[in-house]
Amino acid sequence: MNLLIVDDDAVEVQIICGIVKKEQLGIDNIFYAYRTAQAKKIVEENPVEIIVCDIEMPGGNGLEFLDWLQERKHTASKIVLTAYEEFGYATWAMRAGSMDYLLKPVEDEQLNQVLKKAVDIQKEQIRKKQTLNAGKNQMMTNREIFFEEIVNGIIEENGRMLQKEADFRKIGMEIHVTYMPVLFCLKKWPSLLAEYDQKFRHFIMKNIAYEIFKNITKQVICIDIHSRGIGVIFCGETEQEQIHKVSMEYMHTFHEYYGEYLCGYLGTQTDIKGLRQEMQRLVQIEKNNLIHENQLIPGEMKPEEEVQKSAAFDTGKFRLQMFAGKFQSAAAVVMDELNRSKMKSDFDGKMLKKFQNQIVQEIYLMLHETEKTGDEIFTARQYQELREQSLLTLEYFERWLLWLLKKAKELMSERRDENTPVGQAKGFIAEHLDEEMNCKDVAEAVHLDADYLSKLFKKETGISMLKYIHKERIHLAGRLLMMTDQSVSDIAMQTGYTNASHFATAFKKETGMSPLEYRKREEQSHTLSETE
Repeated sequence: MNLLIVDDDAVEVQIICGIVKKEQLGIDNIFYAYRTAQAKKIVEENPVEIIVCDIEMPGGNGLEFLDWLQERKHTASKIVLTAYEEFGYATWAMRAGSMDYLLKPVEDEQLNQVLKKAVDIQKEQIRKKQTLNAGKNQMMTNREIFFEEIVNGIIEENGRMLQKEADFRKIGMEIHVTYMPVLFCLKKWPSLLAEYDQKFRHFIMKNIAYEIFKNITKQVICIDIHSRGIGVIFCGETEQEQIHKVSMEYMHTFHEYYGEYLCGYLGTQTDIKGLRQEMQRLVQIEKNNLIHENQLIPGEMKPEEEVQKSAAFDTGKFRLQMFAGKFQSAAAVVMDELNRSKMKSDFDGKMLKKFQNQIVQEIYLMLHETEKTGDEIFTARQYQELREQSLLTLEYFERWLLWLLKKAKELMSERRDENTPVGQAKGFIAEHLDEEMNCKDVAEAVHLDADYLSKLFKKETGISMLKYIHKERIHLAGRLLMMTDQSVSDIAMQTGYTNASHFATAFKKETGMSPLEYRKREEQSHTLSETE
């Protein structure tokens, strides 16, 4: 609690300061001013709960200062301390809200008793204000919960029963009015808020919203929608243009404070029974928005374009790079395709989900072929978190994809035991099967002498390094023949053969059949297994 002393006599000010029992009264700070202009500045810049004021001062009258405070509805307790006994002054002081009129020189005990009374008055004002605010806060909380339960389908949208339910919950408002919902969402939380929990993040978003939207309509209610956003419900008749303007202001303010962009989704006006459906529609539009941010998207936009959705993407190139051990290249194939697809009118969250499902299936099949289940990847908590985020933006999708491919590569490396020289050699071979390669190239890659590595390789694997390279080329070719529709000549190039005829000869020598015969056999085998 703060005290302001207004007196043009510096000695008098010091005497009063010496009389005041700060600790006993609970006064934290004592301000003083020698002119009313100074006093006004102090009041405007600092919280002041008690004011002790003289009357006659150069450059201004103390009672006029009290009038100025009263005009501004200032709640400080005012005490006049003066040498003037005039009845007119005393009457003016009481009219200006002074709680007491003391004459100089004042007794120490008398001043402290009056100050104690002022402190008690201020404490009671604070208590009443807290009680009132608690009631308002509880009512606002009741409103938020009520409308959240409507939007979530917990309260049935029965028109006759809804008002009774609203009255029972003490939300303090008529509910059969027009509503205008707006959804505000982030794609990612700002770093300034990342360390806080979801409840506090929503608290921040709501506080800013209530401050900016408070004068738009009679009632504004903010509710939690999901972990990244809130719904703002304007109650009563509202101007669309005005809501658009303040919504942009809200998005700008949030970005100014926290450095991340919100995206807004404007609903259309509805009654209480249509509120849930309208908010669900906005949520679906938000899910399908993968590109736009810092925009206010109009409510007329459909959650799904009425067009035939094309297949997500051709997985052949992606599969090829994975089988060749080129996981970075595999990721680049996907992201290139995504960047092309996002220019299409039908590209949305469902399309991205298709991409995701195809990628997971391809990686699962690749791991299955190498006798790995991938359970340690697909059940990991980080995988679940990244996968959930991946459908929000292309940036998040790429982060999920790179993490997934990195983990898949690590599993493949475990199979080759790449911590050993031979394992490292196998890893290098797997990633360069489409290139010309000899023992010297492999040895240089693992920083060993070629003769030493060749002997070590044969000792551990039972075959020479060149024979191993040849077998790996044929093995990769077999997988590509089985799982892609690439031509034989393309597969020859992808497995390090510059001549398709040489490739076909080598393949038949190793497998006992030509590449086309091998593909036909695998297709027949796959068809048979499906019919069974």
